Parts: sequence; structure tokens; C-alpha cells
Amino acid sequence: MTEKKGLSTQDFVLGSLIGVAVGAVAALLLAPKSGRELRSDINDQVGTIKEKAVDYKEVALEKGAEFTDYAKVQTGVIKDQTARLTDTVKTKAVEVTDAAKKYGVKIKSSAVDTAAEKTEDIAVLSHEVKTALADKATEATTKVTDVAEVTATEAKKVNKTAKKAVEKIADEATK
Repeated sequence: MTEKKGLSTQDFVLGSLIGVAVGAVAALLLAPKSGRELRSDINDQVGTIKEKAVDYKEVALEKGAEFTDYAKVQTGVIKDQTARLTDTVKTKAVEVTDAAKKYGVKIKSSAVDTAAEKTEDIAVLSHEVKTALADKATEATTKVTDVAEVTATEAKKVNKTAKKAVEKIADEATK
């Protein structure tokens, strides 16, 4: 599902850049101007397209950094919650052990075993949660970085294509 979202963002950026380029070229060609003015306008539009491509790249990188920061904060929150839960279980285990002392050795032994098992279960679960969150944060960071790189690459391609088209139009306008 996230791949579809990444592709639609990439498609949107690519479509926006192409739309800007096509609109700019159409406006320039339909305007009654001399060759020199037309070339100047084309150069201005190419500069604008370059600036927009850089802006899109910067936005993608910023969003990736924001997502990474958010994932790091959430990982810290989960770690804190897990630590509190582990402390609570340990405290309850001590309480159960103390109560078991009142009722005899057999109950005490069973309570200690149960508390130890539950503490181990929680420790294993805590480790699994930490590992899963770290993996997801890394995966999300990688995907955001990949999208930013693809966006930058596509913007460069569009920029080259637009520049070539503008140069061709300028050459034809000069003739």
C-alpha cells in the first residue's frame, strides 16, 4: 500500500513538472514576440522549472526527515512504556512472593516460578517490540529516502527534456 502512495506522489511531481513545462512552452509559443524575446522568456521558464524541481526535492527530503524523527520519538515512547511495564511486573512479582510466604513454601515456589516466567515473557516481548519498531523505522526511512532520490532523478530528467525542447523551439524560432 505504501508503494502505491509513493508512486502516486512520484507521478504527481512528475506530472506537475511536465504540466508546468508544457504550459510554459505553449504560452511562449503563442505569444507574439521576437526571437530574442522568445529565447529570453524560454530561458526564464527553464530557470523557473529548475527552481521548482529543487523545491520538490527539498520538500521530499524534509518530509523524510520529519518521518524519521517521528519514528525515533515513537520508538523512545515504546521503550519507556515497556520499561514501566517491566517494573510493574517485577513489583507485582515481589508482592505475590511476599503473599506466598504467608501461605507456605509450595505456594511460594509456584508464585516465584510464575512470576519468573511472566517476567521472561515480558522481556522477550519487549525485545521483539523494540526490534520490530527499529526495523519499521529503518524501513520507513529507507523508503522515504528512495522516494526523494527517485523524485530528484525524475525532476532532473524532466528538466533535461524540457531544456532540450526549449532549445529546439528556440532554434526553430531563430530560423
